[in-house]
Amino acid sequence: MPSVHPVCYVSGSAPVSCLDFHQPDHSPGQILAGDVEGRLYAWSLLSWECQQKIRIFPAGGCTFLRCIGDQIILQGRLTKGENSALVLMGLQDREGVSNWTKIWQADKEDYNHDGFCKGSNHGQVLALPLGTSDIQVCIKDEAQVKKLALLRLDSNVFGNLMSVKVSKIEDQIRILSGSENGCIHLWDWADALILAKFELAPMIPFALDFDSSSAQGFIGGDQEYVVSFKIQNGNFQKLCQREIPSKGISHAQIRKSGGKIVVSACWDSTIRVFSWVKPSQLKPLGALKFHSETIEAVQCARKPVASHGNKILIAAASKDKKISFWDIYNE
Repeated sequence: MPSVHPVCYVSGSAPVSCLDFHQPDHSPGQILAGDVEGRLYAWSLLSWECQQKIRIFPAGGCTFLRCIGDQIILQGRLTKGENSALVLMGLQDREGVSNWTKIWQADKEDYNHDGFCKGSNHGQVLALPLGTSDIQVCIKDEAQVKKLALLRLDSNVFGNLMSVKVSKIEDQIRILSGSENGCIHLWDWADALILAKFELAPMIPFALDFDSSSAQGFIGGDQEYVVSFKIQNGNFQKLCQREIPSKGISHAQIRKSGGKIVVSACWDSTIRVFSWVKPSQLKPLGALKFHSETIEAVQCARKPVASHGNKILIAAASKDKKISFWDIYNE
């Protein structure tokens, strides 16, 4: 990869832990982010100015943020201990200015999570970490989030829940989960059944994503390698194991529009990029260097950013309090 620099960057007040794009049809859009001190930020994708900064969780940090339409789902900690909350926010106009405002909050004991697993969604269906190793499956409507199913794993056997992904797999909405002991499980969430298991030990799978169009997925974790896999006829098939220069991936996302790539948030402060044209090869394309501390999350824009050349931008959030934006491998 030639020398690449970010399009720009923005800075928060504390390490940034999660982020997402909000891209309505009628405005330039925003990048939304949560930090380890419980704040929600909204920066303009046109001016890069911070349009809103509000504390959502009074004593803990944001662990999950997802924009669904014109609403945001946030999970975070109410205290330094185990008390967590799930919050739904919506855009409300006040004197001609649109701001994100809380419209619903779950009872605090309902969504306790004392680990580092980020939630996931496919449309309105969400999978959220619960306790140390369980998964709460929910559905979002206009006014609140409702529980659908509880998926339980024995923490004495599998350890903590490390990653979770909701995706369409073989024409059904399924859930993938990664556990501390190196197991990836494929769930039928409606019946709370494990359909298949994929052994990855000694890797602890912190990063997990799945491309439903090709039925292939990507896994990264605490080892000096990454893995691609396929699900066919309800079973896992390992495709490729690719060595990387240093261990540790916090989060990853497969970009399916534009150039097909995987972007990964690495402990060594880089954003490692792999080709997704042939997942069976996982060709490394390079490492983006800008941040000074661990990258916590990466996110690809859902559609081209009109204010920046109609490119699919990539955003990366770091412990160094910065979010960087990248234009790479756009077709």
